Amino acid sequence: MLFSIEATVKVREARTVTDSKAYWLPASVKGVVYAKIEDIDFTSAKSQKRKLDQKILDTPLPKKGLSQLKPVNKPTDNELSAFLHQLSLTGAQSAVLSIKETFQQPFIPKVLNNKFPKLLSELFNDELIDASFSEILAYCKNVNVSVSKEESQSVELATRSQSETKLWNLFRSGRITASRMYVACHSSPAQPSESLIKSICNPKSMKFVSAATNWGCSHEKDAREIYCETLRTMHENFAVEDAGS
Repeated sequence: MLFSIEATVKVREARTVTDSKAYWLPASVKGVVYAKIEDIDFTSAKSQKRKLDQKILDTPLPKKGLSQLKPVNKPTDNELSAFLHQLSLTGAQSAVLSIKETFQQPFIPKVLNNKFPKLLSELFNDELIDASFSEILAYCKNVNVSVSKEESQSVELATRSQSETKLWNLFRSGRITASRMYVACHSSPAQPSESLIKSICNPKSMKFVSAATNWGCSHEKDAREIYCETLRTMHENFAVEDAGS
């Protein structure tokens, strides 16, 4: 055993530079130590290798001359506005346009650009978790929810793609939809089932998935086209449009 260890150590110590690949190159960095940017060396491995070779050969490093920047006059407000205007006409959403109020409209997210009503999920009050049924009813009498025509139209327009958009389940939260109407009407208001409450308050978490529903979702557009073609032969000016929530 000892002879084997001794032989292994001798072989390891006698290893030459040709026994390992790229033995003479600087070791690769296996761990990054946190440091200030001013203390970090961003020199590439290729540059480090060149410096190492020059130190070994004792040759001086060629100094690169600093390029002289030509003085440029600061643009006037009119020149800057004209430049940004021409840039906006290209149709490209350049980041520099987003910091100027005049050109910010294309960068505003669609959700923020529309006027949506208050979500029903925002009515949640954690102080009523341990309240009795009568206390909850008394509290609900003072809760008023109003939706303007503009807000209703914004929701309908934003949810026309239905489950393909994240807003679909967001605006369905807290609403008793058609698929839950029968169960809701046949449940005790004082002691509703937990699964029913979850499906109403958070419909995304109770999404039903099966092979049949997946097949139906993937062929929904095909079924719609066949339906439209069939009905057009029976009715004049027949049309089907997407409808949101």
